[in-house]
Amino acid sequence: MKSLLQIALMAAVGVSAIAPGSSGRESALQGVKVPTLIRFVAPKYPSSANSAVQNENIIAVVIVNADGTVREVTIKNAAGSPMENEVIKAVRKWSYVPAMKGGTPVACKISIPFSFDSQSGELVVDLGHYGGE
Repeated sequence: MKSLLQIALMAAVGVSAIAPGSSGRESALQGVKVPTLIRFVAPKYPSSANSAVQNENIIAVVIVNADGTVREVTIKNAAGSPMENEVIKAVRKWSYVPAMKGGTPVACKISIPFSFDSQSGELVVDLGHYGGE
């Protein structure tokens, strides 16, 4: 396990809300306040990971329910790396204050970039880059 963990917090830039009853299909809506992360679990660097891979960038696409729980986690442009599986396992344990639209909690889909440098052991999670899918 690498010893250095850095979490980069940045300003939120956007979100897509999921229309009620849409079964995961979302529509881009104006006026949606992004969800706020309240429980963070860091992904573990897997011992089975290829040490020759120095940098790995992963984008997790996350559906957050209206109650703030994580409904689904997928990896955009997945390559099947062990680190992708660790990101999915960790993000499934996260919880949020849900996204809000007009004072009502709504489900939303967000993209969260992860960047891991195996040389330095640095993990950067851009928790503020809530880009709607």
